[in-house]
Amino acid sequence: MKKNYFLYLILLSTIVNAQCWEKIACGYYHSAAIKTDGTLWTWGNNQDGQLGIGTDSNIDPIGCNRNIPVQVGVDLNWQSVTLGWYHSAAIKTDGTLWCWGGNQYGQVGDGTLVERNLPVQIGSDNDWQFVACGQTYTLAIKANGTLWTWGQNQVGQLGIGTTGGIQNTPQQIGNETDWQSLSTGLAFSLALKTNGTLWAWGVNYSGQLGDGTNVNKNVPTQVGTMSNWQSVSAGDVHALGIKTDGKLWAWGSNNSGELGNGTTNNSNVPAQAGIATDWGKIEAGRYYSYAIKINGRMYQFGNGINSPTSFSLATDWIDIKTDSFHTLTLKTSYTLSASGYNYWGQLGNGTNTDSTNFVQVNCTNLGLEFNINSSFSIYPIPVKNILNLDLNNNIQVSEISIFDLQGKTVFKTNNNLKQLDLSNFESGIYLICIIADNHVLNSKFVKE
Repeated sequence: MKKNYFLYLILLSTIVNAQCWEKIACGYYHSAAIKTDGTLWTWGNNQDGQLGIGTDSNIDPIGCNRNIPVQVGVDLNWQSVTLGWYHSAAIKTDGTLWCWGGNQYGQVGDGTLVERNLPVQIGSDNDWQFVACGQTYTLAIKANGTLWTWGQNQVGQLGIGTTGGIQNTPQQIGNETDWQSLSTGLAFSLALKTNGTLWAWGVNYSGQLGDGTNVNKNVPTQVGTMSNWQSVSAGDVHALGIKTDGKLWAWGSNNSGELGNGTTNNSNVPAQAGIATDWGKIEAGRYYSYAIKINGRMYQFGNGINSPTSFSLATDWIDIKTDSFHTLTLKTSYTLSASGYNYWGQLGNGTNTDSTNFVQVNCTNLGLEFNINSSFSIYPIPVKNILNLDLNNNIQVSEISIFDLQGKTVFKTNNNLKQLDLSNFESGIYLICIIADNHVLNSKFVKE
């Protein structure tokens, strides 16, 4: 067995260094990603249950946040995920819609104002196709092209023709059946129809609706008359768009050069950023913007840079998501990196230290070292049936999870156990994560 054990270690090193992130989402102080196996993972601030892992500050005031990715349930059919300030939403491959987190404005959409720390299904429909979370509201599109909204409506951001109040269940916006995609900012939204027209509604004090005014709108209002819009991204108070000819356009607040048009003047109509015609993906943040060209090269502008500037020489960027204070990126190798503010652990690299550089988020949420915390050990290794947990007597365990090498949860308990019966486990290498007090204790072990 000793020879096999060393073979396992070699295999482990190979697998954990491979990456498997496929889709990413960025919230105010939390993050989420879906792996290639369809599992959903979250990390960062969890004080309103927005991580969806069953804990929040009401029942777990110590250590409710996570600075490494934690799996949400055990399902393998998550298709897309989006994050607001303190709530989250996701769609499964079966077309069902799930929401969780802060719900004081009804933004979860389950008919209550009760905070949810686990995903709850919204209604029973299975034809949801697209969902986006704003600051305290949510929008979604069904497969039949209808547009739905719920949450806070203080400035008309729900687009239902009224201002004020809240909606805690999905309400249809108009009766059109040709909505295709959408993007949400702080309190305004952008949406594209199948005919390539662009529509906007919500707050508009900086011209972020792009309709030539600075007047709020409580119903979808067409932006110009063009019908060749391809994609849009709503930031805090500015917006980006790409047309089918590959040109980049921006509008709204521009105090930091986030419109990328060479000035710092606000614009209440779309203004072209540069002359390039090969833009592929865009992401608007707080006072800054990102854009990726079709050749995989990433550019940034804002924060004092008023025109698109190459971020690096790399040409393998495929996606980027950002919110007010941190950013996630994805490469063709399915590697995930993060930068920015990290007080809540939203960078997901196991620390709470801010980073101006992009730091990699490991595909597995566990480290490779045995007993990285002196108050934690497991034995025997390899284990035949019973795995003993040797913890400091003063440590109170809140969660024990075991993962296989693909990152799938194969065991989970909230009991403070000292022994685990692994007699039904198949032979192989496993990763164990123990959440105790305000620490995450990681190790690996071999099952004979």
